[in-house]
Amino acid sequence: MPATLNYIWIGEPRIKAGGQDVIGPETVGQNFLKFASEAKHEANPIVFWCLEKHVKEYQDYFAQHGISLKVNAIEPYIKGCREDNVNSEEVLRIFNTFLGPGRNQTIDRIYLKDLFNNFLLATQGGYVMDTAVQTTLHAPVHFPEYSKFMFPYLEADGGKGCSDVWLQYAPPDNLARAKRALEYYLMHFKDVERIFSEVGYLPKYHNEMGKTSVSAMNLLMIKPSSIEDYPKPSELMTDDCGVWLFEASRFVNMPIFNAYKEYYSSHRLKRDHHYGAIHAHVFLGDVVKLKFDLDHGILPDSIIANPRAASETTLTLDYNANNETLLHVAARSSDEQAYRDCLELLLKKGADANRQHEFWMVNTKRKQIKTPLIYTLESKNEDAVKLLFKYAKPPVKLDTILNKETPLMTAIRCENAVRYLLLEEKANANQSFVSEAEINTPLAMAVHNRKEDIVRLLLVDGNADPNAPIKNMNLNIISKPPLHIALENNDVKLVQLLLDNKANPHAVAEYKRPPDEKYQVRAEEIQTSKECRALLNKALKKELEVKIHVPSSSTKSILTSTGVPSLQPTPNAAAPAPKAKNDSWFSLLTCYGDSALPEQTAAPTTENKTLSTTQKKSGAT
Repeated sequence: MPATLNYIWIGEPRIKAGGQDVIGPETVGQNFLKFASEAKHEANPIVFWCLEKHVKEYQDYFAQHGISLKVNAIEPYIKGCREDNVNSEEVLRIFNTFLGPGRNQTIDRIYLKDLFNNFLLATQGGYVMDTAVQTTLHAPVHFPEYSKFMFPYLEADGGKGCSDVWLQYAPPDNLARAKRALEYYLMHFKDVERIFSEVGYLPKYHNEMGKTSVSAMNLLMIKPSSIEDYPKPSELMTDDCGVWLFEASRFVNMPIFNAYKEYYSSHRLKRDHHYGAIHAHVFLGDVVKLKFDLDHGILPDSIIANPRAASETTLTLDYNANNETLLHVAARSSDEQAYRDCLELLLKKGADANRQHEFWMVNTKRKQIKTPLIYTLESKNEDAVKLLFKYAKPPVKLDTILNKETPLMTAIRCENAVRYLLLEEKANANQSFVSEAEINTPLAMAVHNRKEDIVRLLLVDGNADPNAPIKNMNLNIISKPPLHIALENNDVKLVQLLLDNKANPHAVAEYKRPPDEKYQVRAEEIQTSKECRALLNKALKKELEVKIHVPSSSTKSILTSTGVPSLQPTPNAAAPAPKAKNDSWFSLLTCYGDSALPEQTAAPTTENKTLSTTQKKSGAT
């Protein structure tokens, strides 16, 4: 008869809240079914232990899912072992205390599970295991029999390591070692009860309870003060005891069984920079596990890291993860297919594609807000962006401005899906970020980053305003048109492209200098390359020729000695009314970063001032 696998769950059923109570026996049972015809070994019998009041619910669940196992109640079994010399009365008392009024917290139930592990091993032997011990359908799983008491030892970097209690084995025909472990557990537990009476649910109690389980299994009279003080594998291996050596990891791979253990760490204290099991499944791109979670009641917009308790911590992050949904996690890494699979599954299950993740970095405390669209754009994978628009209900919003960027600006910054957003989703190429100190436009961003193809796309297909100026009072820029940015960058192609698409060669930039003086700079006053200067002069000359052929009643054209045209009001003519400023006033994006922003345009140089003087002598303004 193969060794029995005893899965233990103490607490309310989680069948519809993540399924962490059934994932182990369910996956192992499915594995036995799949490989029944080709397995080299007979399947291990599975017994699922739970509180008596939940037996019927679990029996129905496993029957509906075709899992062959037996469901047993814990309390009647403890009462029935009174003559086995295992102090069942004390074990039952502890159960009643931990599940009684004022108790019954997650940590209480976890340590009751550890106690019942010891009790089962001492009374019948076989395997006892956490419900997070599970398998896949890639290879047949098998748990062999041993002649010794066995448990895992997890090896970590630097020669560190420690034994753990989530999987243990006792040979049914030799329970002496298991009974001694139970005695040690009950002995140490008295000290833990005293600590709880003094401090309650504080870290000291958590730490002492954790030491109790491991110390009892190691048969230690005195609980070690740190992990380094626990016995090493060579000290644990005796005539009646052995260890399985596994590599310490969040997913502990156990190739000797074709199984693995997933750490949920539900006993940890509350922290807000950690992922729990559900978020970790998406973080690792495990769509199979994600499907299991969703099929077992996890909401696609879940923001709680642990379906069992908000305190679960399994992945430490460098930012606050309190309100991060599963979709945010999938979108952030959607440059890989596994995460796009998770993304698609969540969207089909109704995840909100417009949900905002507001967070701050642990070190800098800098606040940011991002949506799934921003994350997919930053992943630089257009397929992920298209998935959002294809499956999102309600539709993805394209007019939400976050972090001083429109979605189109984010796409331009990341060079991802700009054409798709413009042509397929009809993104507004003229939507800008506007504040008292800043105004930013998609076109200004593309010109500054010298992205010719994007600039062309915005101007030709997006009908972007070629003259919409930017503003950045932090850099003393009151108004600066895109043409000026291109000229300062000596970008011949962009200067030509802007002028070909109706950029105004006469556009003036306005700046501020201390204490409160404003001054203007014309395009022809900018220090730029000869090629750019030639293009600008050509455009100015072309406009002059138009003025000559279509004379105005209120203005006359004057050609200065330098060949640069200037328009001056005709004497006694009425001055034209100033044109009203509209939404086409914009600024440089702060996301460029200080080092990436164009240098502030200085006041006209000596050379330019001389030029202006010459023009004035010729009658130009």
